[in-house]
Amino acid sequence: AGRAVSILARFYSRRLGGDVDQTWYRIAWNEYLSLPSRNHVVLIEMKAAEGRGGWLVDEFRGDFQSRGYQEGSGGALKFKAAAEYRFPLFYPARGKSTWPVFLQKIHGAVFYDRSCGLSSRCRPQDLADQSSLGLEIRSDLTLFYGLDIQTRLGAAYGLRGEPRGQIKPYFEIDSSLGMFANGQRH
Repeated sequence: AGRAVSILARFYSRRLGGDVDQTWYRIAWNEYLSLPSRNHVVLIEMKAAEGRGGWLVDEFRGDFQSRGYQEGSGGALKFKAAAEYRFPLFYPARGKSTWPVFLQKIHGAVFYDRSCGLSSRCRPQDLADQSSLGLEIRSDLTLFYGLDIQTRLGAAYGLRGEPRGQIKPYFEIDSSLGMFANGQRH
């Protein structure tokens, strides 16, 4: 069990030497609930962001994307809620000889994502809404004796927005390095 809360604010200003005038606020709250079975967890995730000005205004777009969708909800105001049941599959904790690849664990997740974006606070009719239900198989790897990587192979069924009523497979790689930051999916 545990909790993670984060608040992020970014300010860009031409008066301070920046290229744009932009303001971004983001708040996220994650609750991890332990289940009676060993290493089984339910994650409840909620987050919101608002951005104004400049050409970088969609900086957090991928972070507010429901799985199975090509892009996140547009708009200056973004919201996402997700529920995820995580369970272990294998703990190989193995590497081959001295190769720089170490497989830590393979685990699965069943999830529900819901995200939306608004173009402004005053126009709720501009709501861009996405939701999906799906399954993921994940592997946690260590490469080159220190680079942590998580791969995800999943399938999501679109419940709202495009691709509603379709199953979309996807593959993602996340890393502890900054090159994969801000929820960008690769």
